[in-house]
Amino acid sequence: MTPIAATLFMSAALPVYANPIPQFGSCVNPQWAQTQVNYGDSHGVVGVNKFPGVDSIYSSNGNTMQCLCTNTGEGYQTNWLKASNYSHDQIESLQAQGWIYISEAEAKDSWGLESGPYLAKNETYACTACTPTPTVTPTGTLTPTPTVTTPGPTATPGPGATATPETKVQGASANNNNVLASTGNALVIYVSLLAGAVSLILGLFLKKFGK
Repeated sequence: MTPIAATLFMSAALPVYANPIPQFGSCVNPQWAQTQVNYGDSHGVVGVNKFPGVDSIYSSNGNTMQCLCTNTGEGYQTNWLKASNYSHDQIESLQAQGWIYISEAEAKDSWGLESGPYLAKNETYACTACTPTPTVTPTGTLTPTPTVTTPGPTATPGPGATATPETKVQGASANNNNVLASTGNALVIYVSLLAGAVSLILGLFLKKFGK
């Protein structure tokens, strides 16, 4: 085969892309501008399913990169290639490479993309689930916690504290001593009177017999 024939054969076998496929990059390190972030329980992956998680959208020149990080840590990257300027043969060639054709109506109504048909292709990547924590404002009436007063420790009386009971005991003893002293004085008086009476009677008696 001559070089000219080989060149003509290769030109017929391979499609010529007026618009080459752009470099979408990776969801792990996006290079395009982020245009949207969606949180929720239902994010679609074309040709796969719907998953809860965080859906981040990056766009450039009408092309879109969808990065869905599911709540289970599985990442789905969908490259949305705007196919408005691609020929029928180019679209068929890309479909043979795993791209999914999305009509203009479906792209706009179901996926919220710009006007025009798209070609979509999925890739997977590892991600860390990132669901925002909702801010909860507490409502209702709070019941105040009762204040419990704990009694202080009982002080052990020292020598100074025991002085009062000892004083009371001594006072009681002093009162008892006073009572006993009063009783003793009355007894002395009684004995003295009795002795005087006996002495008087004895003196009278002796006087009588002395005559």
